[in-house]
Amino acid sequence: MAHPFTIPVIGEQKYAVICADIIIENDKGEILIEKTGVGPMTDKWILSGGCVHVDDDNIQAAALRSVKEEVGLDIELTHLVDVFGNPEAKPVADTRFYAVQVLYTARPKVGSKCSVPTETIKEYKWIKPESLIWVKMGFNHKKLVKRYLEKKRRGELMPADRSFFSDHFGKDYSYESNDYMHTIVMGIALNEDNEVLLAHRAQNPFKGHWDFPGGHMYVHESIEECLKREVMEELGVECEMGNLFQVYSDKGMSPRFSRAMVLYFIKIKSEDFVKNIEMDDFKYFPLYKLPDNLAYHVEGALSDIKKYIDKK
Repeated sequence: MAHPFTIPVIGEQKYAVICADIIIENDKGEILIEKTGVGPMTDKWILSGGCVHVDDDNIQAAALRSVKEEVGLDIELTHLVDVFGNPEAKPVADTRFYAVQVLYTARPKVGSKCSVPTETIKEYKWIKPESLIWVKMGFNHKKLVKRYLEKKRRGELMPADRSFFSDHFGKDYSYESNDYMHTIVMGIALNEDNEVLLAHRAQNPFKGHWDFPGGHMYVHESIEECLKREVMEELGVECEMGNLFQVYSDKGMSPRFSRAMVLYFIKIKSEDFVKNIEMDDFKYFPLYKLPDNLAYHVEGALSDIKKYIDKK
């Protein structure tokens, strides 16, 4: 059974809500923008996208669904641009709730065309990115386009393709809490030999399994604040946050709730790790010789990290 998405009310919301935003670019280098007919940004121009539903297979599936619903267009995701999450940022991502935005680029599938108006979108147009300076855009979407252009210019766009935990794709999945997708921020620490630091979890649902350090992002904190707090709580040391690696959000990655695992490289400032109620052991592992008892949501990510290191 599908689980309809209900927007959490600010003040009642404990965790950040994941949204997908998509910069769709045609073969002329033009970006698709839409004039919305509903919500707090009525009659403003926005990018395609929306909140992730718990019955979406992952954020990528939510992105495809949102674009199809809004403008009738079939797309292919091409790159992961960045993840945005800071309650102090202006303009805000959404006035209704604290949103963490996962920004992708995409291209239209061959032969697919926009079909507007729809229930939510009044009209659309294709526009050169440099012309957006003259457009009144809703939310923080002009900022998203700016970040995309900066990363594209520096050659820092990441492929959208990754390893998938696909056991539950296309199927109903009953989480212990079926409200909305939660944001989990986790860190990849590598030593000089490119061995990866894993911590041994002491609590369910992954008790007895090796995992990345990290955890839930709360409404009052930024992505960086969350990651630094979680590393301190679980390892007992400080860290510096590096570059975004990837986002993993496949259905059934945790039995408790729909979750997006946002992975960043981190630099550990000390190896004087402290055992605690969450983690009872710590160890660096070669990427070609990982332990059998991995938390199942990290296997694909570790495989992707190995491929990334091998290419360097």
